[in-house]
Amino acid sequence: MASESGVGTRVTVELVLAVVPCDDTDAPRARPQTSCVPMPLNVLVAEDHATNRELVAAQLERLGYRYTIVDDGEEAWQAATSKAFDVLLTDLQMPRRDGYALARALRENHATMHIIAMTANAMPEDRQRCLASGMDGFLAKPVRLAALRDVLGTVGTGTTVWDLDALLEDFGSLTTLPAMVNRFATTMRDDLAAAAALRSVEDIAAWSHRINGGLRVFGPSGAATMLERFEAGLASDDADAARGRLPGIVAALRVHVDRLVRAANDLPHA
Repeated sequence: MASESGVGTRVTVELVLAVVPCDDTDAPRARPQTSCVPMPLNVLVAEDHATNRELVAAQLERLGYRYTIVDDGEEAWQAATSKAFDVLLTDLQMPRRDGYALARALRENHATMHIIAMTANAMPEDRQRCLASGMDGFLAKPVRLAALRDVLGTVGTGTTVWDLDALLEDFGSLTTLPAMVNRFATTMRDDLAAAAALRSVEDIAAWSHRINGGLRVFGPSGAATMLERFEAGLASDDADAARGRLPGIVAALRVHVDRLVRAANDLPHA
């Protein structure tokens, strides 16, 4: 110890301490991540104009998507029915089979891919006709990179059932999800069995609307979008054709419900 008048006192202490290994059991742990990196979408493009084909191909290349490009609706039909695609980008006016006929044929064949119209026509009646044909959305032509990125960014791959991060945000915990899904599945299977007795367009539309309300509880899905298209068709001038799609709708919903149940039961600690 040293002391100096008018300055102060300085004390020096020397300690000999043993080195103890760090125990981090009480350290805060990072929250586990529930997100996963999605696989790139597989995109089918049907476009008869060579310049537009080149433009869309360059944009898909920049965005990192896999893609196949065909010249007309008939080639698109052949490709879509022989290989799995997540998205179809289709022109509306094409030789051999136009975009409307292509979408209707694919939906009648129970195709679940996302179908996006590429069109310069943005009138409400054109959009309604697209939805009634089984399409999901629209891209204005000429296609711009930002618009294409936004549209494809909303599409999940064929293996996507739900967004666990979004469900965790809504429910606060995923522990109750398996029981909720299983109760929902029981009700859904009863509703699907009852579909065979439906006759009028009005009854079928009400049935679809009720089922879609339940599906939406678990977030956006291809099945919910399919029902929206179905209801748009039932409300269109071609309601009889839409009504004929009911057996395919029921079959697709059965598959979706089974996938929901499997996904719920496979959750950690489920």
